[in-house]
Amino acid sequence: MVTSASATGYLALQNADASAIVTGTETIINNSAMQLLQIPFTGQAPNFDDTNEGQKYRVTMKCQTNCTGGQLHLYKAGLWVKLQDLSKAEVQYRLSLGHNGLSTDTPLVEQRTSIDSSLFLNPILRFFAVGKLNSLGGANIELQTASTNDFGSTGLQPIVPANLAVASETKSYLGPSAPLTLPANDRFLPLALPSLSPLDITTTILSIEFTE
Repeated sequence: MVTSASATGYLALQNADASAIVTGTETIINNSAMQLLQIPFTGQAPNFDDTNEGQKYRVTMKCQTNCTGGQLHLYKAGLWVKLQDLSKAEVQYRLSLGHNGLSTDTPLVEQRTSIDSSLFLNPILRFFAVGKLNSLGGANIELQTASTNDFGSTGLQPIVPANLAVASETKSYLGPSAPLTLPANDRFLPLALPSLSPLDITTTILSIEFTE
């Protein structure tokens, strides 16, 4: 999070189905320098407890002061859940949102993820995606590393073997890739590689399976 022109505001996790803020997640945004906000709350917080199973959530934020000339900027938000007494689990990190009609090689530079696989025991990492062609032809979706760069497309390098072929005009599940080894502390993002047809990407995901 970061603000500009002395703007201030707040951010919270919202239960979209109930149109209500998850109690304890509201926080003030008032820093002109990039900041990482961590907002812990329990699994029994109102609007996030057992009565809210299967409901949808989203981030909400609102400018409060100096809003005419200033802005609030959210670069990425996520929900981290601590689970106990597990013998096996899978975590999926969404790397990108939807993109339609990509007709040239396009790194999705506005969306990138940093993964620390050392936090997992015996991790197996794989890349997969959902997408389709706009017409008969072929395309690929590739996972790339941006090294430790948080912005731009300088120095992108492919992660082998995270290259998924797209061969159908019907929206399809692509992958998963063979197991991956990722450089520590790097930022990862998808690269669209349309060949003979424009490409629609619904989502790209990095999956981490781990065991006790």
